[in-house]
Amino acid sequence: MKNCVLAACFFCVVASSSAFAQNVTDEKAMPYLHQGALLIRDDSKKAEAIAAFEKAMQYTLSPKNESMALACLANLYHETDKDKAFEFLKKARELDPTNTNVLAPLGSAYAQRREYGTARECLREYLKGHPDGQAAPSVNRLLTQIDQIEADDALLGKINKAVTSYNEKNYREAIEILEATQKGGEHAHKDKEQEILGLCYVREGKYKAAIECFKAVLAADPKKPAIVSALAGAYEGMGDLKQARECLKQYVHMDSKGEMAVAAKDRLPVLKKVMKTAGDIESSDYFQAVSKPFIKRWSLTRMPLKVYFEPADSVKNYDKAFQGSVPKALDLWCKATDGKVSWTTTSDRAEANIEVVYTDDPAAVSRTQSHSEAGVCEIKAGGQKGAKIAGINHVVIKLLTTDDNGKAFTAAELEATSAHEVGHALGISGHSANPNDVMFFAATKNVKDGLTTRDANTLKYIYDAVVYDTGKIEVPGRPDPEKHD
Repeated sequence: MKNCVLAACFFCVVASSSAFAQNVTDEKAMPYLHQGALLIRDDSKKAEAIAAFEKAMQYTLSPKNESMALACLANLYHETDKDKAFEFLKKARELDPTNTNVLAPLGSAYAQRREYGTARECLREYLKGHPDGQAAPSVNRLLTQIDQIEADDALLGKINKAVTSYNEKNYREAIEILEATQKGGEHAHKDKEQEILGLCYVREGKYKAAIECFKAVLAADPKKPAIVSALAGAYEGMGDLKQARECLKQYVHMDSKGEMAVAAKDRLPVLKKVMKTAGDIESSDYFQAVSKPFIKRWSLTRMPLKVYFEPADSVKNYDKAFQGSVPKALDLWCKATDGKVSWTTTSDRAEANIEVVYTDDPAAVSRTQSHSEAGVCEIKAGGQKGAKIAGINHVVIKLLTTDDNGKAFTAAELEATSAHEVGHALGISGHSANPNDVMFFAATKNVKDGLTTRDANTLKYIYDAVVYDTGKIEVPGRPDPEKHD
């Protein structure tokens, strides 16, 4: 809070020779008190005024006169030594509780220390004794300011609590807090409120609401590259890849060396590729997008596929709750093939078709400089050059337990990653452009517990597909099959 003029207003009224009561016990001090009272009005003689009052204080003074002298010293020190001025005011009040004039500057001093409750008490008591006093308008303004500041502090406290909840991944709690503060209308922390609310909406899969929040922040200040990047992520979640790509390009232009610039540059070609091969995101499958230039699948003679799980108890942030994620994903995808693909576990790594490895090192699963992946599927496949089909020979699925900020992934997050990587391991070599699909190229909250019809149909058609020597591919039962060159 800025320095207040209350003290100055107060002392202009009382700091005169007549303000000091004549008292036999104060006889030796009175000349210095009168001298100080005259000098206090001249800013160029503050040092002399201070010396006069301090000389007077060396003598025994009546409580009233000592209180007044201390109040005058507080006025002289309030710009150069606020702590000393504050102590003088408190002592002045203690010495003479009837000196209500000191309440105005004392209330102002308490307000400057953000002790608003005590400040309010002093200021209201002053007004009770001086409703029409010279300082009354300033006192009323300060009381209004205190109310506004306390309301602002309370609001900021709620927003900061929401930030803490966000950092602790309690997104729904943060949303509840911020949606309540949002109802209060415009305030000084609106941008921060909307930014955190938008980030929480993204985490909860409420992408349309997130977009509105980010747009509101950018409308107030377009030069916020981090918000532009967040907006790109929200558009991705909505499946609007064109807008997502435009936002990422804008972000890179705004902050080419920012902390998220590497990730943005990694993302742009991925978006371009997915947009190019996406096809109709409302169709019943995305087979065409993932079967060019050739189909990749396991030979049915290898069934059941042998899956080896590397022991992970020593991996940082590994949780026993992760154990069921890959088996669940394998069961879901195998069911989609009508039983053509099946699996079993093996304790012999050498005979495994698929290896599952957990790691806490983001670099171990990353194919980009930004280390933005949560898992990776390393596939070895082979086939004749120019052939329209390649046989998968071996797969290693690596799943990350710890994100690049050192925080543990939740069981739900790892389950989603497992489902996606197992889809790759069984033959889906590309990605869907529909954000509701498990095989969407980015993690979203749209994915439900299980495969979409599009996911299931796509893997089914990969294993139902008939590849002729001529290169022609037919998928029996697939509606509106596209021709493959």
